[in-house]
Amino acid sequence: MGPNGAGKTTTIRILTGISRPTSGKATIFGHDIEHDTIAARQSMGIVSENSNVYDDLTAWQNMMFSAELYHVGRKEREKRQTSFSRSSSYTTGATTKLTVFQRE
Repeated sequence: MGPNGAGKTTTIRILTGISRPTSGKATIFGHDIEHDTIAARQSMGIVSENSNVYDDLTAWQNMMFSAELYHVGRKEREKRQTSFSRSSSYTTGATTKLTVFQRE
């Protein structure tokens, strides 16, 4: 994507609302990143190079925490939980803390 110092991390930090731009304007699917940050965040997905989960939480707790960060309401989170657990074999790992799954 570019050499060290090219601004990749800064760009992602600005687009996700973590940092404020010093100049210019950016939109994500028409949502201004400074004035409509929540809608902009809800329109994107980020796959980090490093893990962004908490080892002391279960897989399900990590997903619920992430949903809260994106302002997904409690009723909607519960609805998604019910739908997800009915449609997958995920239930075994949902209650296991993630430290169990880590590689040495």
